[in-house]
Formats: sequence, structure tokens, C-alpha cells
Amino acid sequence: MNNKKRNIIAYILFAVAAVCAIILIVNAIRDNSAQREMEEMKESFVVELTPEPIVSAEPTATPEPPATPEPTPTPFPNLEGYDVPARTIDFAGLNETAPHAYAWLYIPGTDIDYPIIQHPEEPDYYLRRTPEGKDATAGSIFTQLYNSTDWTDNNTIIYGHNMRNGSMFATLHNFEEKEFFEENQYVYIYSPDETIRVYQVFGAFEFGDLHLMLSYAMNTEGGYGDFLSGLTELTNPDNLFREGMQVSTEDKIITLSTCIRGKENNRFLVTAKLVAEGKLEY
Repeated sequence: MNNKKRNIIAYILFAVAAVCAIILIVNAIRDNSAQREMEEMKESFVVELTPEPIVSAEPTATPEPPATPEPTPTPFPNLEGYDVPARTIDFAGLNETAPHAYAWLYIPGTDIDYPIIQHPEEPDYYLRRTPEGKDATAGSIFTQLYNSTDWTDNNTIIYGHNMRNGSMFATLHNFEEKEFFEENQYVYIYSPDETIRVYQVFGAFEFGDLHLMLSYAMNTEGGYGDFLSGLTELTNPDNLFREGMQVSTEDKIITLSTCIRGKENNRFLVTAKLVAEGKLEY
């Protein structure tokens, strides 16, 4: 090979490398912009609440004891027994920015604190778009048309990318650690009607790259049962399931799905069962 040919090949390789570098830089800028957008949404539309303490007035005289003691009020009468984060979401404001947002997902112990989006016509519209509809590798946290948006399905599949910058569903992988899995049990979903749904995590495991809603007839007892029974047949020793927790076809669950780096044909799934729902009183 003469020098001229070597130079041509070198120029071509340099040009390819330059184009690849530009693409990486552009994608990184988009991802950072998308993450800032998500953070701004949280700052703008998530309101942390502090239930007001009950203060007794100073008595002017020794009162007579009541015949029947009054029960101590609780800020979570419909969610008793669960440490529900006291917060509300401004969905009216959120929908001006993200018109297809229909819920908010919060998982303590992770960085997952995002709106859930579903496009009314295109199942994968938000795979590579932000909630505002802007192009971004990170995409959004979304469900597909195969699920309803009222949480009545047997199994609602929620998708998110495993981003290298730690955003989206990257920290879902925290559930791979047994100690984290044992100590962090609950997932919270907030809806526009102020209903909060509490889900208890019962599984964190690798699964094949199946489209769950197309591979199982989830909204039939048989298909849903096949999915649940199939979980007991998984053999990876790193899979985690909550000991003693029963899940049947009578239960409603969510499945959080993200990719596994280096395993393109597998997905990491976290499954959680609906254990409580209600509204905050404040």
C-alpha cells in the first residue's frame, strides 16, 4: 500500500472518529439538558407538605376528663401504617409543560422522582423524547398504550433508560443489592385526583427481552398467572424476591423495566404489589 492510499484511509478514519465524537457531544448536551428539564419539573410541580401538628390550648382551669378519650388524629387516615411521603403534585401546571403526564413516580432511596408519561397514539413516542416532546437519548419514564392510565390493569409496565449519568432508571439497579432490597420496600405513585398508591417491592431480577404485554395476556387470569408463576422458575442466583410475601392473580402490580449494560438481550425488572391507596389529609 502506497503512502497516498495510507493517507486517504487515515483521513477517512479521522473523519469517522470526528463525526462520532460530535454525535457523542451532541447527545451528552441533550442528555444534560433533559436532566435539567426533569429537575426543573420537580422543583416547579412537586410540593413537599408538612402536616400541621395538633396544638392544645392552655387550659384556664382543670378540665374534667372526657368520658371517652378522643382518638389521636393521623395525617394519613386512608394510608395508615405506611410512611407515605407528604407531598402533592401540581398536575395542572405540569400538564401545561408535559401534556401527556398522568402520574408521578417516587422511589425513596433512589434518584427516581419523575412524571409518568403515555402518548395517546404512539407507544414508543417518549422512548427518546422528554416529557415536553424534545429529542433526548434519555427519553422519559413512560408506559405504552397496552396499559390503561387508571391503574386498573393487573400489571402496569413502566419503562425507563439506564443512563450513565445516573438519571432516569439508572438507580433502579440499587435493588440488585440485597441490603438495599430489604431496607427499601415501597414505591409511591401520585395521581391527579390526589390518590396516592403504595406498592411494596417483591422482586428484583433479570428477565429476557420480551415485550411483556405482548408475550403474556396480562389482563386475563391465565396470562397474568403464567407471568407470576414464571417468576418462581427464574434460576439466576442474584435475583431477589421478598421472603414470605404472597402475590396472586387477585393483586395489582407494577413492573419497572430498564436495560442492563452489557446484556442487550436481558432486562432488569423490579416488581411491586399494590398494598394501599388513599388521599392525604392536610
